[in-house]
Amino acid sequence: MKTRTILTNLALTLFLLLQTSCESCKSEGDQPSPDSPPTEGKEASKPAVPAQPEKAILYLDISSSMQGYLENSDDSRFTGVISQFLNIPENITVKLYGTGEGQEIKKEEFSKLLNDRKINWQKESNLTDMIRSMVASVSKGQKDVSILITDGILSGSNEQIANSPDRGYNIISREQMKENLEGMLNNAKADSLSAIIVRYKSRFSGWYSCYNNAQLKIVNKDRPFYAVVIGKWASIKYINNELTAKKNDKNSLSTAYDRIVMYGDNQTLSAIQFSPGKELKKDKDSGKLIIKKEYKSQDSMVTLSTDISKLPDYMQSDEYFNENLELRVKYAKEEQAADPNKYEITVTERGDQSLLVLSIASDYVKKSALTIRVKHTLPKWIKELSDDKDLDILSNPSKMDKTFNFKYFAEGFKKLNNGEYILSQTLEFK
Repeated sequence: MKTRTILTNLALTLFLLLQTSCESCKSEGDQPSPDSPPTEGKEASKPAVPAQPEKAILYLDISSSMQGYLENSDDSRFTGVISQFLNIPENITVKLYGTGEGQEIKKEEFSKLLNDRKINWQKESNLTDMIRSMVASVSKGQKDVSILITDGILSGSNEQIANSPDRGYNIISREQMKENLEGMLNNAKADSLSAIIVRYKSRFSGWYSCYNNAQLKIVNKDRPFYAVVIGKWASIKYINNELTAKKNDKNSLSTAYDRIVMYGDNQTLSAIQFSPGKELKKDKDSGKLIIKKEYKSQDSMVTLSTDISKLPDYMQSDEYFNENLELRVKYAKEEQAADPNKYEITVTERGDQSLLVLSIASDYVKKSALTIRVKHTLPKWIKELSDDKDLDILSNPSKMDKTFNFKYFAEGFKKLNNGEYILSQTLEFK
């Protein structure tokens, strides 16, 4: 009896050990990948939602060319924008940034310096270095967001300008400066960072530094300046939504922005998918789309649509999609660009929705695979409001509303976006 009991207990123990080992294997090696569909009975991980940032840092560009915004005591737009951003996060500190990164100071102390006009301006600043500091502050988890108030001029150092042919460093090297930004932000993409660049205007009176460091006196003119915000998606989307709401609120006392662009909004963009219209149904066996009998006449059209209400305003137009939507049709093994005469793109309003509708000749897509791609391009204002050579800023009134080298700066953030396309979708027709 004793021997049988001992053997039974031993077998039970070995069984339990094997079970534990198998469960351990499952938990470590057999888990579904993050891209796998959720198993039945288990909830899929919920997407992130916009959330007010708790910890933040604000950098103020203190190059001497920024002084002209602050010295206009009769125009509160510049200080109003700074105050607005100081009050978005729950906790925020400030650093002044000129030839280098200053010490961290408290919000109250900075506000007093700003109101008393006691900022110690410096001869120059480096926009790329400031962005590097901003990325570091959020990548290390020290801050939820990092905010920069700047004139947005992408420039080399005074030494680089002085030592370049015809003092043209900022023209000769601007592509390289953009690539430096792209490289830095491409590395930051691994930390799932997003960003917004917000354009504002304020009265400017002071010395303006041209691309070759020539100094020009601007007196009482409206000039653009920018708030750049970098952080995790939830915080950046929250700030983007707050600014947009205030822009559209006629009763808001906040300074409204002039233009805005967001980078790394991949969660919003990836939700865009075309659905079949009333003329189509899915085949139960193959999953392919079938044109219903009543719509099979020679000249009938079938429709595909998607809600684009959550896309940036500049994308919600026929013009954007006619320029950036690509269609390819595949019959058997042959694939080709779709015939433009066989389809039409329109944007229509339906209640609170903005619908992108793709209408296609029904015979054209029969027994085909239709691939739809939509390119992710930046808003046109980035190029339109960028200046390539600013020596004539006083004699050419249109230049006063532009920022030298701005498109090279703004395009440097594109690496935060998730690839070239906001949509790549293939639908098969039976």
